[in-house]
Amino acid sequence: MGGRRGPLALVAADGAAPVSPRAALLEEMLAGWRRQQQARRLSVRLIGERERLVRQFAAFTGCWPWQWTAAQAESWVSSGGWAHSTARSYQGALALLLKTLWFSVPAYQGPFIIRAKRLGHPGPVALGEGPTVAPLVVPPGPTLNGTGGWREAPGGLWVKTPGCYAWQVDGLTFSEIIIVHALVQ
Repeated sequence: MGGRRGPLALVAADGAAPVSPRAALLEEMLAGWRRQQQARRLSVRLIGERERLVRQFAAFTGCWPWQWTAAQAESWVSSGGWAHSTARSYQGALALLLKTLWFSVPAYQGPFIIRAKRLGHPGPVALGEGPTVAPLVVPPGPTLNGTGGWREAPGGLWVKTPGCYAWQVDGLTFSEIIIVHALVQ
């Protein structure tokens, strides 16, 4: 039971199903998203419903989340026959998976600032809902989206080309750097 691609051979044990790296990546995305929602103390039912919608949309498109387009989302919503409010909540669930959710734990109520930059090459990087080519600043105190002391700033990272990018997140008592590699399928 073997296949050969390039210099590497793939050999599966009898009866073993091959693992799709893309399917495994989707499962890891959903598991991470599930953990984020659990950290926000969302109900098991709500988390399960959101995950069901993501899987339903993935089946509708036949694509992976990193390949989804706005046109596919519009087609899915228009073909569903749902009430307007239901369609909007479904669109919101999809957007939540694909957004970057910045948050701080209840113990930290100070301000934080998020800066983004492309590494190794010039190029604009935008943050937030806008998006805006400027730092994202979350002031001290409660946020509109937060509950139970959790402060949230949902948004996105908007880039024009693949490459390495970094976020620097600074608060009064911490500084973190996060590096990501954006790919084009």
